[in-house]
Amino acid sequence: AGEGLSYILPQKLCLREFMEEGETEFKFRVREGFKEAVLEIWNGEMIVKTVKKKYLEPAVMGSVKLKWEDLGCEARSIEENEKLTFRMVRGGEGQ
Repeated sequence: AGEGLSYILPQKLCLREFMEEGETEFKFRVREGFKEAVLEIWNGEMIVKTVKKKYLEPAVMGSVKLKWEDLGCEARSIEENEKLTFRMVRGGEGQ
């Protein structure tokens, strides 16, 4: 899991299934309470999605849906072992 997160599920995706279904839902827990935070999803050096969250706490499972189109790339440009990175940023003060 990335900065501010305890864990995220699923930990691995089948690229073919993700492409066919068009989207997947990620579930996560934060390490500490957050108010007015932003969840950033990175594909390499590029932010592919940001989601504002008003309030999150460790006891409550958070979730976010990611669509294939959010990645902004074609299937042949994604490598098999490429990683998405998730991080929580307080007040949306990220990059």
